[in-house]
Amino acid sequence: CCAFIASVAHVQSTWATEAMNAQHAEWVKANRVDAEAARFVASAAATLKAFYRTEGVALLQLPTVVAGQTPPEAPETFGASTATAVTKVAESSAVVTALLEIQKDILADLAVAKTENEAAWASYRSLASQASQQVAALTSGIASLELIKSHKTKDMLRAKQDRLMKLGLMRSSMVKAQHADPGCTWLLSNFDYRMWARQTETDGLTRAKAVLEGAVW
Repeated sequence: CCAFIASVAHVQSTWATEAMNAQHAEWVKANRVDAEAARFVASAAATLKAFYRTEGVALLQLPTVVAGQTPPEAPETFGASTATAVTKVAESSAVVTALLEIQKDILADLAVAKTENEAAWASYRSLASQASQQVAALTSGIASLELIKSHKTKDMLRAKQDRLMKLGLMRSSMVKAQHADPGCTWLLSNFDYRMWARQTETDGLTRAKAVLEGAVW
């Protein structure tokens, strides 16, 4: 049972590690893409700022009119009037602001994703530590049970050998008893007669001794 639980815990830990590594790989990939996007947007905003810092002022300057000459045409970029140029500069400023907001959102998403990834790693490490401790405890328990099993097996073998030895002694005693049975049967069947004969013999010897000592019957 302990071995099965330890095996399941090990498999679950392996699956969790593989899933976490896959998630981290996806985060690294997405983080790289988002970081490149943030850099690209920042570069675009900086380029537009630099462009409109130099070109926008020139577009807003009124053309110089020389007496007796035809006034110069308005720049082709923004149209034929200063009002149009002002509008275009305002629009360009709004574009830069929008790009900066996009960059801000991307950086915020990067920060949130990083925080979530770090939280996921912290949770994974905690679960991995708990699983490792559980597996270690189960492994230690299995080792203890295996040691107890080894001792019990030795005790069982020793007890079996003792039983076999006692069984052999009992069989040997039974064989001896079987061999002695005919004599024992004869002794039992002739016990009363032999006891009578022994008493008679004892009485005769007692009388003979008395006669020798001068007794008269």
